[in-house]
Amino acid sequence: MTRPKGTPKTGGRKKGTPNKVSPTLRKRYQEYMETNYDKFIAAMDDLYKESPKDFVKAWNDMSNKVIPTLQSVSGELEVQEKRITIADKLKELAEAANPF
Repeated sequence: MTRPKGTPKTGGRKKGTPNKVSPTLRKRYQEYMETNYDKFIAAMDDLYKESPKDFVKAWNDMSNKVIPTLQSVSGELEVQEKRITIADKLKELAEAANPF
């Protein structure tokens, strides 16, 4: 049975509660990479020699996991330009100085 629309959610994690698995996995992965860094570099060098195309794909795939992808932002800007000439400005100042 589904929750009727408009009723609050109950159960589950509270808002802002971090996922417990992610930090643990990240720490283990980081430790593994730090201890096996030389092996990783050697494997990447071998991959580059065997297939530069596969090397580039692997590099891009890893980069997408490490470096956040930027979102594109779009918007519209409408500029309404009112051109004022010197004569218009002088007339405006004269009217402001002499309201009669």
